[in-house]
Amino acid sequence: MEHAQPVTPYDLKRVVSERVGSLYEIPHSQYYDETAKLAKAGLLLEQREGDGRRRLSYCLTEDGKRALLRWLRTPGFERPEVRDPALLRLAFSGLLDPDEIGLVAREQADFLRFVRKDVVGSADPDGDDPAAMARALTLAYLDAALAFWDHLNERMPERNSPASRG
Repeated sequence: MEHAQPVTPYDLKRVVSERVGSLYEIPHSQYYDETAKLAKAGLLLEQREGDGRRRLSYCLTEDGKRALLRWLRTPGFERPEVRDPALLRLAFSGLLDPDEIGLVAREQADFLRFVRKDVVGSADPDGDDPAAMARALTLAYLDAALAFWDHLNERMPERNSPASRG
């Protein structure tokens, strides 16, 4: 995506999803809210279609390009934000029986294997493509979570396998 071409908030959502998948989800409405705020601040130029759906699209202004480059060059010193519902469930899983925790761990690992397949395109942390590097980091996060759930599953007693529950 060239930053000189007009994009709609929906286009931005699609690009973020393609590049980082489900690890950095942004509510749909936030794309519209933030682009409007950035346009009001003079960082984006707002353009409305003359006919048809009359959608709004945005381009970076020169001030916006400078602000974006400054942001891109700034190391991310914020704590990583992990908003994984499974993490929250695990924090309160003491209310469950150990066999239920084992089942949850197996199902979570299976789900992560499925999600991992959805990380689109190549993932090359050593390449020159920033989108591929971002996908590689996404895969690393998913792999770490998957290893955790597999480890938790291995710690659960064998009697708790799905076949023995049935």
